[in-house]
Amino acid sequence: HARRTGTPHGGNDLGGPKAGVMGASGVDSGDRSCVLEVRVTPNARRNDVRYEDGTIRIRVGAAPEDGRATEAARRSLAKALGLRRTAIALKAGATSRTKQFRVDGLDEATARQRLAG
Repeated sequence: HARRTGTPHGGNDLGGPKAGVMGASGVDSGDRSCVLEVRVTPNARRNDVRYEDGTIRIRVGAAPEDGRATEAARRSLAKALGLRRTAIALKAGATSRTKQFRVDGLDEATARQRLAG
């Protein structure tokens, strides 16, 4: 007989409110997530992320065509926060310079603290 693993009903426990929510460290991040509003400047000479005067500013060299600047901003924000790219998702502003990114694994205070240096 093969030994059964998983839940008492024999299936895999894939459901639940926190299923699949993992932080960059691989530890369950629970409800730690936030939405950050950022100002993106495309076609910049250099890529950088700055937090000044309460505003998160991301400069990217990519052109604002076919979502390239948005994707570059997402990658830059993930790197600046020390998270995987998959932890950052665009919530609003696909065609706007002002965008909202959902950040999984960090609360807003921690995210802003990391960006402030």
